[in-house]
Amino acid sequence: MSKTTNEHYVPCCYLWNFSFQKNNKSPQKSPIHVFDTVINKHFIRAVHDVSSDYGFYDIAELGEKSNVLEVCFSGFEGEYATLLKVLVDGIHNTSVQSLGTKEKTSFAAHFAIQYVRTLAHRNFLSYLVEQLKTIIPKSSIYYDHITSEDYIKNLHNGQLLNMETANVFANVFEDKKWIISLNKTDQPFITSDNPVCVINCGDSVGLCSLGCIVAIPICPDILIMMVDNRFPVQDRKVVEMCDIKIVDYLNKQQHNNCSRCLFSISDDFSFVHSE
Repeated sequence: MSKTTNEHYVPCCYLWNFSFQKNNKSPQKSPIHVFDTVINKHFIRAVHDVSSDYGFYDIAELGEKSNVLEVCFSGFEGEYATLLKVLVDGIHNTSVQSLGTKEKTSFAAHFAIQYVRTLAHRNFLSYLVEQLKTIIPKSSIYYDHITSEDYIKNLHNGQLLNMETANVFANVFEDKKWIISLNKTDQPFITSDNPVCVINCGDSVGLCSLGCIVAIPICPDILIMMVDNRFPVQDRKVVEMCDIKIVDYLNKQQHNNCSRCLFSISDDFSFVHSE
């Protein structure tokens, strides 16, 4: 098993759709506009060089096979790349008017994996463990151990290895109604290093609440929006989005949801400063 060091938590096959100059011979080298929300700076990088970290999923105890998770994800991404291409091309050439039921099931699985594999999810696990630490006596041998960086990484990797967490999210996503939004405005959808964006509207929170919307942009002019299955909308249908205010709102939610970086086909990130 070859050793991978630069391990991605958002796959290149997904980010390639947001490149402003697609390199078909070497997609991973395609350039993308990046906005770093920590240093408040815009720059350009190849899709291979973003949303990744060295040894992000490595499991040291496995020795030469320490990168087993990255290798597994690489296998999944071949199917994901095909699904994305078929849907995007089909919508653009108008041969696809709605998403098939089998395709919905497949996309739900890939979106669930994406939701769980990110740095944002690892940071969320760290937050939960910190909350747990408040009820553990300081004299306990577990007090310092459970918040170590290695412990959180192992906890995250454990979720990814058994796939039970991803299966739960996949079922939740599939149970929702999906609206395939075709952006007809001049403002493109952006994405981020945490692209499966959960938007809680109203008083209730949580993926299964009535007011929860899940939004995943899959290219600058196509976004999949998941809503509660009680909403009176047609599931999986492609509809046009003509209101730039809605596009702007969804882009701002990507900003609110990201760990650090936003990605776009455009160099215009002015909306970040208008919130």
